[in-house]
Order: sequence, then C-alpha cells, then structure tokens
Amino acid sequence: MLQTMGIMMMSLVVGKMIITLILDGLFQGKLSNLIIGILMKMNLSQAEADVIYQNIFRANRDVFQWIGFMLLFLVGYYAALSKTANYLKNIGDGIDNVLSNSKQPIELETELEPIAEKLNTMKMTLARKERMAQESEQRKNAIRGAYHLTGSNNFYDGMITCSTFSGKAVCRVVWAMNRQEREDYLSKALSGIPEDFAGTMLEVPVGTGILTMPVYQTLPKADVTCLDYSPDMMGQAKERAEKLNLTNVKFQQGDVSALPFADGEFDLVLSLNGFHAFPDKEAAYRETFRVLKPGGTFCGCFYVSGEHKRTDWMIRHVYEPTKFFTPPYETVDSLRKRLQGMYAQADVGSLKSIAWFICRKAD
Repeated sequence: MLQTMGIMMMSLVVGKMIITLILDGLFQGKLSNLIIGILMKMNLSQAEADVIYQNIFRANRDVFQWIGFMLLFLVGYYAALSKTANYLKNIGDGIDNVLSNSKQPIELETELEPIAEKLNTMKMTLARKERMAQESEQRKNAIRGAYHLTGSNNFYDGMITCSTFSGKAVCRVVWAMNRQEREDYLSKALSGIPEDFAGTMLEVPVGTGILTMPVYQTLPKADVTCLDYSPDMMGQAKERAEKLNLTNVKFQQGDVSALPFADGEFDLVLSLNGFHAFPDKEAAYRETFRVLKPGGTFCGCFYVSGEHKRTDWMIRHVYEPTKFFTPPYETVDSLRKRLQGMYAQADVGSLKSIAWFICRKAD
C-alpha cells in the first residue's frame, strides 16, 4: 500500500513538470505560431488571431496547467486505486489459501501426538539415566566403605588397592599409575557386571577378595562362586566375606586350567589380575569359555606387554623371578584378536599396562 501511494505521488510530481514544459512550449516558439496559424484558418485575420491567442491561451496559462494537472491526478488516483484493489485482493486470496490449507484442531493434535510421545520418552530416558547415575554412585560409595571395613592389612592388598604408602609406591614405580587410574581400569573391568545382576557368577582367581567382596555386597541376589588355587589367598577372601555378612558367596579351591564345573554353568565369569599369572593360559581361556553359558559375559583385566617400557622391565626382572607373573604375555592387539575370535562381541581397552575386556558369548 505504501509503495503504491509513493509511486502515485512521484508520478504526479513528474507529471506536473511535464505539463509545465508542454504549456511553456505552447505559448512560445513554433507551438505559438502553430496555434495562431490554426486560428487564421478559421477565417480570422493575423491581428484577430494574435488577440485571441494573447487573451485566451497565454493569459490563462496557469488555468490550463492546473486543468492538466488535475486530469493527470485523476488518472494517477484511478491507477493507484486499481493497484491497491489488486493488492488487497491478493492479500485476501492469500488468507483464503492459508485458511483452506490449515489443519483442523483434531488434525494438528494427531500430528503433534508423536512429537509429544518422543518428548515424553526423552524425559523418561533422562530421568532413568540420572537415576542410574545416582545408583551407580551409591554403589561406588558402598564399595569404598566396604574397602575400609575389610581393610588392606598386607603388602599385596595395599598394592592392589593403591591404598598404603608401600602400595602407592609400587603403583607409581612399577605401573606408572596413581590411585585414580587404578580405579578407572578396575571400574571398566567391573562394568561388565550389571548393577542388578541376579544370575550365577564365577570369579577366578579370587585372590584375597579385597577387590570383589565389597562388590558382591551390592549384589544380594547373585549366586557367586569364588575359586583360587592358593588356600591362603582364599582363606583371606572368606574372612572378608564373613565381615560383610555375605551369604550369597561360596568358595572352592581349584585350578583354572581344569575347572570343576559343568559346561555352561555360569551366566558371568570374572577374572581380575589373573591371566598374567596362569602357567597354562591357553587352557585358562578354554575353560572360562566352556563354563560360560551361551549369551553369558566374560569380563576382567590383566597385565599386557608393550604398553610401558618401565613396567615391562620390572615384570621381567622382579615379578617373573618371584613367580608372581608367568610368560608369555598378551599385547593389547593380540588380546583383542583372540577374544574377538572366541566371542560374539568383545570390547577391549587398556590403561597403561593393564588391559580390560568385556565379552559376550554367542547364544
């Protein structure tokens, strides 16, 4: 609308200038001679024609100018009204199209239902993740509390938990790790155990139980069997289980290379810091696979070579002579290749010289 009115005003201004120029041309030069000539053809003399020209045309120049201007204004005004009418008509047609194509309320409600469902699902998912994070943190706090309750009263436990002065020194010097890094790889290895796990589990070797007895306290519905070749180690694990009043954990002495269990007996097999010490590693891999149910989980962690030179040197010159570790050792790549060849799914990672893994046996 404003554009149309602007165009009309500009047209009037320009038109007035054109009319003025035309009238100026009429009253001087050849155009004035043309008018006088026309009057003389009407049987008027030269003098009579000059008188008429001077008294009618030239004397009323401004009148002719305003008459022309008003005619131009009327033409412009009509053109503007026509353009405005067309503009308004287009607006009306556009509104009609919008209204005719707009959805009815019931149609809009139907289309918005999937969006509302997705938003509700996202809200529920976020709430569930937040709840799981809170439960996970509560579980970690319970495990930390249990660690303090059971204690780490010997060099081995202090080294495994990185909780004593000598244990922290070993973690730093041998493994180039601090306590947080130790907790990180251990958390990765234990993440293969669902927080609501209620099936059958085998832990081999259990060691002194310093790492796992607090975990089993958070799994009251699980049926846990702990096996170790060393009666002394297993005795310490039993003491910890008694301190925590664990009634769902039983202990059995045995050899990982010939497990005293039936095929597919366990839903989950856990092995923390054991495979690097097993003399017959091939048999250990076969046996842990054999006793695992189809669809079951095999998870844990142990030392791998080739990740840290100082650790590798310490293993060869200190741990092997004392029979704590037994070669050959896996590398991260060889472990990943082996587990992926045995299991339907195998997630393998590492932190410094410790590899962690979570595998699922084919159904």
